[in-house]
Amino acid sequence: MQKFLKKSAVVALALLLAFQLAGCKKTGDPLHYLGDPASTVWEMTLNYDEINVFSHGLAAVKKDGKWGFINTGGKVVIPLIYDAAWNFTDGLATVQKDGKMGLINNKGKAVLPLQYDSVINFGGGYAYMMKDGKWGAVNNKGKLVVPLLYDGISYFNEGLVAVQKNGKWGFVNAKGKVAVPLVYDEVLGFSEGMARVQKDGKSGFVNKYGKVVVPLECEYPFHDRADHASDYFKEGFVAVQKNGKWGFVNNKGKVAVPLEYDWVFAFNEGLAAVEKDGKRGFIDKSGKVVIPLQYDGAGPFNEGLAAVAKDGKWGFIDKSGEVIIPFEYDEVREFNEGLAVVRKDGKFGLLDKEGEVFMPFEYDGIGYYGFTSVFYNGLALIREGYMWGFADTSGKVVVPPIYDAAEYIVADGIALVREGGSQYGKWGAYNKSGDLILPPQYDKLNYFNEGFAAVKKDGKWGILKIVDDRLQIVV
Repeated sequence: MQKFLKKSAVVALALLLAFQLAGCKKTGDPLHYLGDPASTVWEMTLNYDEINVFSHGLAAVKKDGKWGFINTGGKVVIPLIYDAAWNFTDGLATVQKDGKMGLINNKGKAVLPLQYDSVINFGGGYAYMMKDGKWGAVNNKGKLVVPLLYDGISYFNEGLVAVQKNGKWGFVNAKGKVAVPLVYDEVLGFSEGMARVQKDGKSGFVNKYGKVVVPLECEYPFHDRADHASDYFKEGFVAVQKNGKWGFVNNKGKVAVPLEYDWVFAFNEGLAAVEKDGKRGFIDKSGKVVIPLQYDGAGPFNEGLAAVAKDGKWGFIDKSGEVIIPFEYDEVREFNEGLAVVRKDGKFGLLDKEGEVFMPFEYDGIGYYGFTSVFYNGLALIREGYMWGFADTSGKVVVPPIYDAAEYIVADGIALVREGGSQYGKWGAYNKSGDLILPPQYDKLNYFNEGFAAVKKDGKWGILKIVDDRLQIVV
């Protein structure tokens, strides 16, 4: 539901401070670490309480309760005069002073004066601010595009933003003009030119001009999930329900698939999984059953294959219904980049699209749940027991699973690992070739961004730079 960015949204801003990291003094040549971890340890010299992730060449820093910004050379470019500061997004950073918030550019100039009770910069060319309980929006030049008239606001999506006033929701455009009247109890964002709206407990869809395309006749709840067939249009269709049965309507509001199924899933690659009497199969966009409803479970088609289950085991079929990978797996995930994570006899491995084993069934976990892709910038997390490592896109283990933690964000090709527990553990780093380029001896280590990261040891910080897949101390 688009019920956010009200007064309580200030709490959400605090969550953005989750990113912290480190700093150093040059004591020799750039680090090309491949030997004994004790042989090369840098001395940290930057005296800050916190350093955030670099963005747009700057990082927010905190000292003695005040925030400012340094550049990648460690030089203060925006004085530490703020009570709070957030990372730069779209060239602007949110800052707070004396209880008021605003936006500054990379020169420290206030683009949006510090006179608001809350400012949230989501990116995408817009930021949202609240004053005296009313919300509005500015573009990334600081120009007001939505006046401070609303009790709630969402974020711009397909050129419109949801706003709330007197308990009712609608949409305005980037000129602040009302495009969809504020008459609805709940709304979701636009997808393929349509947005789900609800009034008096019944929902339908409107277009960007406010015209009701799908009548408000449905009574099923909002899920606000991109993969949920009834919340967003996908491939020109959205699921609808009436009298307990599901079907699809098209973007003209016409019933394209009769409402006769117990459950349906969103169209993907031209086909949608449907369920009736406990069995699942697939239909095309004309509503024709192209793969019989004979499976106990079914997932969406992705890269030409769909996971299906029968008699407690999973396999994969193609769009003709032919079994490509036999039913012998206990758990599967959809294909992405030609590979799928599967589990057999309690262990995870990777299969290619021919069903050949790409990575052996030796692991207790592969990849990161919640991410579609197994690999993140060329590396995939692997887990043995409670220990973590990484494998590359060839299936080769490049970082053995010997670490207590590993950061799933492999930014700039650098993988972060931790030895020891979350409170007293030490961080280090590998490159994608599997070379240990920073020994796990540091108290904090931000993920790399734009080629730089901060690192902390013994209460002091430093800045690292990536040079030829190795690390160099900058300051």
